[in-house]
Amino acid sequence: MNALTDLQAIAVEALAALDTGHQIQPFSSRTSSFNLDDAYRVTAVFEIDLKRDGTVVDHGLGTNVLGGPVSALRHLIDLLARDQVNPALAAGEIITTGTLTRAFAVSVGETWTTELTGLALHGLCVRFA
Repeated sequence: MNALTDLQAIAVEALAALDTGHQIQPFSSRTSSFNLDDAYRVTAVFEIDLKRDGTVVDHGLGTNVLGGPVSALRHLIDLLARDQVNPALAAGEIITTGTLTRAFAVSVGETWTTELTGLALHGLCVRFA
């Protein structure tokens, strides 16, 4: 598995384990188990640099999203559990937990990249033609 697939799988298992407290099982690409406490910790402490044409325009932290993306997901699950109108999350739904940096206007010809630290994922590179 690549790192993004691995993180997505962790997110799915974290969602399933949030209410039960069960340990998330290891994947073939990892040698040790990854439990929910690890998911909270790892996603809360990673950092990201957002760059426009190679220049850092913003720096974000995992904690910018309600203490971390897994904490934000936990908040959503708890909120929906108490909601009398909206249904709980269902299998296959896509959840975004928020952004770690501010949003910026983009212009034709710019190249935007991200660089992550503290999380085993590659950044993105997008060129606006």
